[in-house]
Amino acid sequence: MRIADILTIVAVTIWGAILLFGRMLLVGVAAQQSPGYPRLGQIDWLIVGPFGVITLLLIFGWMGSAYRRTKRVQWAVAVITLLAVLPYFFFYGGGV
Repeated sequence: MRIADILTIVAVTIWGAILLFGRMLLVGVAAQQSPGYPRLGQIDWLIVGPFGVITLLLIFGWMGSAYRRTKRVQWAVAVITLLAVLPYFFFYGGGV
């Protein structure tokens, strides 16, 4: 297993945890039946964004495994998505 594969697995795990916690947060808000919540921005930030990143990582992980030339691209995508997780933790505390 190469470094690019390990970085991709770590990134998918972190983004998967964000997706899982985001889903739990939105289910909790919906259970309170507050009018106007959950908002579309919350759904985008907590569900659609992480799901898109996970899909991107899995596509490039598959391409990196299938084609040797895309291994550097897989490594770059994994590093960029690991850096993109910082706003979720530093600025927003993992939630909205």
